[in-house]
Amino acid sequence: GQNGIIEVTILVEGEELDAEALSDVLVEVGALSASVEDADYGTEDESPIFDEPGEQVWRAMRSQYKLWKRCKVTALFLPGWDVAGVMDMVKESLELDEVPKYVVGGVEEKDWVSEVQRNWPPIVVGGLLLKFPWHERGELDALRSERGLAATSPELLLEGGMAFGTGEHATTQLCCAWLERNVGEGSRVLDYGAGSGILGMAALLFGAKEAIGVDIDRDSLLAAASNAKVNNLADSFRCYVPSSAADTLEDNQ
Repeated sequence: GQNGIIEVTILVEGEELDAEALSDVLVEVGALSASVEDADYGTEDESPIFDEPGEQVWRAMRSQYKLWKRCKVTALFLPGWDVAGVMDMVKESLELDEVPKYVVGGVEEKDWVSEVQRNWPPIVVGGLLLKFPWHERGELDALRSERGLAATSPELLLEGGMAFGTGEHATTQLCCAWLERNVGEGSRVLDYGAGSGILGMAALLFGAKEAIGVDIDRDSLLAAASNAKVNNLADSFRCYVPSSAADTLEDNQ
């Protein structure tokens, strides 16, 4: 039996079965997700489809031709799901002559959040280098040289987590650049909606005396506090939940 997430793959070719209708039915009968891809992706027979048209345009396009000549429909199900029963329902719902041929596989158990985060590159924001624990010193030095960062320019280490804020978003970069220009020694900074705490800690590295991070999401505050600790900024960066969102006084202890 399957102990992990079940992956079901169906190859759709010919006129009898519509890939999008199939994916819709799979979700309706219990799939966690369903995707449709070009089965010939990466080969000479690949058929690129560009743009993201509006609904009316999309319907007009779909009335003229199918997505691809051969589509690969992939659906994910919880462990132990009755895949054979699902395929019987697909047959009935789409009024097919027979159950579509399918392949059952499994999805490797991983911390997918961490897997995605490991693809995040180091980021230069003004005179600040944002890095993550998996970045090697050589990679960071190469980026410093490429971007012309001074040897004295600060680095901020961010631990991967669920909180918003990796430094890539334009709003984060603009705010960080503003802090670099305007924060001076003795400044006190309020980072309201702190997320992972990037802006508050950046302010401290740019010379601020104190930074306070506020967020309604406790996971964000835990991430921000952890980031402050690994950067030796815990004494000058404090985190709080707004009074309206605090369940108890202990939330802000």
